[in-house]
Amino acid sequence: MYFVYSNNDIQPAVHTHNKLLGVEYVMTAISANRRRRPQYNPRSRMSFLRSQVRRLTLRSSSYISPLRTSMAIARMSTATSALPKPPVANKIPYKYKYHNQEFLDNYHWIRSDDRKSEDAIHYVKAENEYAEAVMKPLQPLVDEIFEECKKRIQEDDTSLPAKHGKYYYFKETQAGKEYPIRQRRLGIDGESEVVLDLNLIDEKTLSLGAYDPSPDNKLLAWSLDTDGSEKYTLQFKILEGDKRILDDVIADIAHGVEWMGDSEHVVYVTFTKTRRTDKVWLHKVGTPRTQDRLLFREEDEAYIVDISKSMSGEYIFIETTTKTTSEVRYIHTSDSSAKVHLFAKRKESLLYYVEHMGKDFIITHNDGAINFKISKRSVEGGKKDEWQDLFEDKLVYVNYVVPFQKHLVVVERSDAVPRFRIFEADNSGSVSSSSPSHTISFDEPDYDATPMSSFDQDFSSETFKFWFNSYLTPKTIYAYNLVTRGKSILKQDLVPTVNKEEYVEEVHWVELPEGAWESQNIPKAVPVTVVYKKGLLKKDGSNPGYLYGYGSYGINNDPRYPEGNAIFSYLDRGFVCAYAKIRGGAECGRAWYEEEGKFLKKKNTFNDFILAAEWLIKENYTSSDRLAIHGGSAGGLLIGATVNQRPELFKAYLAAVPFVDVINTMMDPSIPLTVEEYLEWGDPNEKKYFDYMLSYSPYDNIRPNTSYPNGRVTSGLWDPRVQYWEPAKWVAKQRELGVVGDGSDGSSVLVLETLMQAGHASSSGRYDRLKERAKDVAFVVHYTGADKKTEQANL
Repeated sequence: MYFVYSNNDIQPAVHTHNKLLGVEYVMTAISANRRRRPQYNPRSRMSFLRSQVRRLTLRSSSYISPLRTSMAIARMSTATSALPKPPVANKIPYKYKYHNQEFLDNYHWIRSDDRKSEDAIHYVKAENEYAEAVMKPLQPLVDEIFEECKKRIQEDDTSLPAKHGKYYYFKETQAGKEYPIRQRRLGIDGESEVVLDLNLIDEKTLSLGAYDPSPDNKLLAWSLDTDGSEKYTLQFKILEGDKRILDDVIADIAHGVEWMGDSEHVVYVTFTKTRRTDKVWLHKVGTPRTQDRLLFREEDEAYIVDISKSMSGEYIFIETTTKTTSEVRYIHTSDSSAKVHLFAKRKESLLYYVEHMGKDFIITHNDGAINFKISKRSVEGGKKDEWQDLFEDKLVYVNYVVPFQKHLVVVERSDAVPRFRIFEADNSGSVSSSSPSHTISFDEPDYDATPMSSFDQDFSSETFKFWFNSYLTPKTIYAYNLVTRGKSILKQDLVPTVNKEEYVEEVHWVELPEGAWESQNIPKAVPVTVVYKKGLLKKDGSNPGYLYGYGSYGINNDPRYPEGNAIFSYLDRGFVCAYAKIRGGAECGRAWYEEEGKFLKKKNTFNDFILAAEWLIKENYTSSDRLAIHGGSAGGLLIGATVNQRPELFKAYLAAVPFVDVINTMMDPSIPLTVEEYLEWGDPNEKKYFDYMLSYSPYDNIRPNTSYPNGRVTSGLWDPRVQYWEPAKWVAKQRELGVVGDGSDGSSVLVLETLMQAGHASSSGRYDRLKERAKDVAFVVHYTGADKKTEQANL
């Protein structure tokens, strides 16, 4: 599942020596919560979709201690056997009753919400031991791929500076260090001073939530998650003088924080006991939390709450949303009373998002427009029927806007790729439907182009900053002059060992079968991007293949170029890598998701992925005995459902934090935000949705005694979105039903690796992430037969 919460109690606060500053302070041990804001404009619809989070809670039941009584775990010993035996989880019958039917779950006992069950943790560790034993012969290959990835990054690097008042803030990475060192300079050529260095904190997992200097640059608000559970603790640091951390410690909050204009107050969000974001608070720096003032509370359990600041810095928006309906309130950052104003009352199925530009609020909304449109209203007020339309094109999917003082940038999609549309304001700083406009598009066949975050933009500037990458082009930051329309490169990531001219990137539109759609608002083909190295493509089916997909929540499967880009470790070994933009995403417009990729159309997602795999084989890019597939979270559901449906089509798979126990998760009303998730998958309390979900739930549709592909499944013990027990139960059940073995006699291998100090996003340090990536690549390379040397060494 893509979004899930965990409900873990805050542990007692402990005094810790802060190596950051060399002072004593109180750090609260924290454990679970919510998804981090993306690096682009926080009010994009993507940020709202990604903020739809859920949690799992243990059902009350009588519990037998399975490991200490009768669980048999075969101990692995590579000294006595080249083929270690997998752990065998004991079966402890537990029955659910849904719609007057009983459903047996033999592995319910693996679930431990507080992670304190010795038996559950013992089983997870046993799986880790087995995974380590299976991967041990591949360690030379893992090390080789890790070194390849490391050579593709510039270990010593400095980010572009972002101007805030008289200061320029930037990040510096240093060879051997896991985290960037955040610094600033007074003036562009001033002496640098360290603001925050996470490398000095002795924690395995460190996830930075808020990192926000105050408007006057005298204070820093920063929040940290130390176990991957995404529950953050907020603190404040004085940036001048003694540079000490203040006594304010605000634990158990969401990641985001916004400053008021006075540099003395911040606005933050907290959760209900069941982990739903519902309250917005005003805190005065230097005062006890008990004096914080409640600004807003959302009572409806179907809604979650988020906050963000306008590009102009003049407003803080309080956004309450479901997947289909939203409501916005706003606060003037200059208003010392922090009065909350309602922008427009919620209306069922109306999604709207607000920005500010001069005398107007700019609204992106779907009123009568499935692909959204842009309207405006005066900041002085105006009813919904007084909104003035600015732009709508039924063939263009409007994502969100980035306003500047004299220009409005619209982020939109057409032909399955993003682009920018620029509107010019009149002399008063307003835009209208007749304002001159132009678009920025790009030449590469598939790419991602995303505005830099508001932290990196200057509202009063004529320069629009955005980053661009494709599967072959590394992250490139551009400065676009909104007046002259000139474009220049500010920075491009250096990839020393890669020459992009040695590779090919193509986009193919694979036709859907006749009758495989109902909506008239979608293309009748699935875009599939294919990448390979020149001279290595044989086109006879003998190349190993790699296919990636996602297809949920309207989130786009656009190209990424992460640090150490592992795609080249595939390509240089002769792989054909493919990426399918399947229904359930919104790459081809909102209907690709809303009308064809959710609810009772969810199987379109799986069918499209299988269609892409069959097409790769039919076109002789690869063959079924050499094809690996990969997906994570809701993409892990995709992998599980696809493998159940067509196990013979694939040789191997990677399933990262996979949402696979669909029925038991969605039928538990005590799980926070389950009700909100009904708007993605359907309400299983209605029989039609229950039956449909049951028909594709990976945990419930394993085909006994059928040969499954080789699989590597990964999980994080503290994952608040997909709890660790979902993949653990899924793996245990696959072993029980005989679909995998131990690699002997031609049987497939299935391994589960659970990171014991991580959450949904795997390891937090950059080198640790590369090591995890190297394991994935090595597994695929070996089990698709692309690693002949290792394969022969194991015979």
